Amino acid sequence: MVNTMKTTEWQGTKPVPLEGLLKGSLLILLWVLMLQCVLSCLVRMSYMLLWS
Repeated sequence: MVNTMKTTEWQGTKPVPLEGLLKGSLLILLWVLMLQCVLSCLVRMSYMLLWS
């Protein structure tokens, strides 16, 4: 794993910290979208149960 990381460091034109930040931000965005979908589904289910 360390060797591959070093090779990507030397070959990549972009610095590694920026890549890590971009990947982290993408993961956070995915988590936020998942949480929003789950919350919306729960709200819809609760409304259906309350109104039925």
